[in-house]
Amino acid sequence: MREALCLNESTAVYIEDRDDELIIRPMHTKTPDAAKKISKMDLPINDWETMEQEIEPNFDSLN
Repeated sequence: MREALCLNESTAVYIEDRDDELIIRPMHTKTPDAAKKISKMDLPINDWETMEQEIEPNFDSLN
């Protein structure tokens, strides 16, 4: 079944029971320290303030 759903063995899923059907969805883990991990990367970015302004509005939607 995982192969049919394109899920590998390490992907956690949750199963939802709706009326006469089961919904199987992958669980997406949230990483609250994503910004810290990105800041530690050696990325070729000249202006971090501009980068921060571009990313910040979308960052909250990840959490």
